[in-house]
Amino acid sequence: TNIAAYFSAKEASHNYALQTVDGKVDFGGNITAAGTIDARTAHSSTLGNIFVGDITSSYAAGNGGDIVFAGDGLNQGTANAVFANIRGIKENGTYANSLGALVFGTQTGTSDSQTLSTVTEKMRITSDGYVGVGTSAPLTRLDVRGDISGSGNFLGTGVGNRITNNGTP
Repeated sequence: TNIAAYFSAKEASHNYALQTVDGKVDFGGNITAAGTIDARTAHSSTLGNIFVGDITSSYAAGNGGDIVFAGDGLNQGTANAVFANIRGIKENGTYANSLGALVFGTQTGTSDSQTLSTVTEKMRITSDGYVGVGTSAPLTRLDVRGDISGSGNFLGTGVGNRITNNGTP
């Protein structure tokens, strides 16, 4: 194995490797990343403090960094089930156009060890600031596809400060 950096504590039970030749980051088997992860103690004006990137050589819509949340679904002491993810994606396939969206997904599979392939999008925030729940293409500031439930007052800017439909309460 070609390793760019190797860390070991005196009399440690675990040794840690960083940045293998095939682009993976591996800390004792606990964190593996394909793509780019750049953590900084000082804020960078271009990359922030933590940068998660996709090195796919394409400017296609949907490419971008992905943070995955996983855990032990089998009581085996390993993160063998993916629960959810947050992706930062390119919104379009236009060269040199970096408009992006945040996509939030949760697991839809019910077996004991699910993968990222069964995580589906539940909410999106577009580059226009539109929030879509149940849709990947929100048409307004808040676009909910499905039933909405709530309690308390629903206040609007229509007649009598009520929520209206084209001016009609």
